[in-house]
Amino acid sequence: MPNDDVNEFLESALSGRFPAASFEKAGDGVVGTIVGRPKVVETQYGKRLVIDLDQGAGAGITVWVKPGAMATAVAKAASTDGLAEGGKLAIVFTEEMDTGKGNPAKLYEARYEPPKAAVDVASIFGE
Repeated sequence: MPNDDVNEFLESALSGRFPAASFEKAGDGVVGTIVGRPKVVETQYGKRLVIDLDQGAGAGITVWVKPGAMATAVAKAASTDGLAEGGKLAIVFTEEMDTGKGNPAKLYEARYEPPKAAVDVASIFGE
């Protein structure tokens, strides 16, 4: 394995392939097709689910999902099937909720469309 391959592998193991998504104000959101398999990584802030999204035309974004409102929204959207490569995911920061602790909590909505299964025509007709 050439050095470039080693470095690329190590970098991808620890972080996303694309710039990190930022949800600064209500209405901010991301949408794209899941690239690779979402992975759980341990950070200095705890576990995060890292999801790389292809947004087309060579653009992409990486979403770092932490436990809480965003994780709940993604889990509800994915239902019991989970997230899979090729699925389409959209996440939107919808509003802030007063927590009484000074920092409002961010609330999110997510939608997920699983990838379309490929049909193996040869196996259907025994060819």
